[in-house]
Amino acid sequence: MKTALLCLVLLCVGFVSIGFCQKTKKRDLAVYDDGGMTDFGFRFMPDHKIRGARLRDFIWTHFNEKRLGHIKAAFYSIEGDPVYDHIFIEPDAKGTWQVLIDSEQHCCWTYALERPRKRRTIRRWTEMYLAADRTKATYNGIGRSSDFAGEDRLLNDDATPSSRYRLILRRIALSDIIRNF
Repeated sequence: MKTALLCLVLLCVGFVSIGFCQKTKKRDLAVYDDGGMTDFGFRFMPDHKIRGARLRDFIWTHFNEKRLGHIKAAFYSIEGDPVYDHIFIEPDAKGTWQVLIDSEQHCCWTYALERPRKRRTIRRWTEMYLAADRTKATYNGIGRSSDFAGEDRLLNDDATPSSRYRLILRRIALSDIIRNF
């Protein structure tokens, strides 16, 4: 019974996330390069570095070469609640290239299955970034860290593989670090 309910919930989540990006802006996805789905679920933990490199490479290549692109990514909280990102690389109405991320966060799905009175929530938002930089990824002995000040910025034509850099998305200025992959 619980398995059937869980399958039904996952099926509904899939339909909601597919329809979500269509509601925010009408796009002809046939003209976009499709990057597929990158899932950062716990069962894929050994592949996270490879999946992260693939995501960074897709975003950077399309932004740098000014090519239309769409890639989906799923991230999870420690409780297992998903955040689905639909990442679009496209020009805005004025022709300025941007990375637009439509996000959808599902909260408390596992708790709601255990306690029916606990309400499930879905929160949606959009983020827009006008600049993308690559920074050398360094390791500090504990985990990966990057110098976001810009002294380790990679040039656009630098052939450093995506497994060795961090992708920094900015709204406008160099000091305006908003999101990194």
